[in-house]
Amino acid sequence: MTSHTDGGELARADQRAMLMERMWEAVSGGTVPPAESDSLTPEADIAFQRCLRCTRAGSCRRWLDGRYPDTGYREFCPNAGLFERMSDR
Repeated sequence: MTSHTDGGELARADQRAMLMERMWEAVSGGTVPPAESDSLTPEADIAFQRCLRCTRAGSCRRWLDGRYPDTGYREFCPNAGLFERMSDR
């Protein structure tokens, strides 16, 4: 039996995975393998763990929705450097 808390944590993880995927694509221009994939890269795993711990999901959503300057994500995203490095590949 799954508790209400487990469902809330799962929903939060799903939401963060979606934000991370959108941010990864927006900044790096590439795509991140889905979390359930066996091909999840170490970089994607690190990024996902950072997203889970991030307290700035609202800023992330607003930036993705176009409410910040193009480089505004650098002010709040713990994965900014990683995403930018991925765009160089």
